[in-house]
Amino acid sequence: MEYKDYERQNHGVSWREYVDLRFEEAEKVLSIARIELDRRLEGMNELRSQIDKRDATFVTRDYLDIALEKVDSRLSSLEAARASSDSTIRVYATIISLVTSIVASTLVGALVYFLVRR
Repeated sequence: MEYKDYERQNHGVSWREYVDLRFEEAEKVLSIARIELDRRLEGMNELRSQIDKRDATFVTRDYLDIALEKVDSRLSSLEAARASSDSTIRVYATIISLVTSIVASTLVGALVYFLVRR
C-alpha cells in the first residue's frame, strides 16, 4: 500500500502507527505459523519413531538367507531319512508278505495233506 492510499483510508492514524500495527499483525501470524510448524514437526518425529520401531522388528536379508539355508539343509536331511525309511518299510513289507505267503501255503498244504489222507 502506498502512502497516498493510506492517507485516503486512515484519517487520524499516523503512518508510524499503521506500520507498527501491520508489523504486530505479521508477528502474530508468524507466531501462529511457527506453532503450527512445531506441531507438524512433532507429528513427523512421532511417525519417524514409529517407523524406526517397526524397522527394528524386520529381519535382515543376511539373517534370512542364513535361516533359509538352515531350513533347506534340515529339509534335505529329512527327505533323505524319509527315502531311507520308505525303502526300509518296503523291505519289511516284502519280507512280511513272503513270510505270510509261506505260512499260508504251508497251512493250506498241510490241510490238503490231512484231508486227502483221511
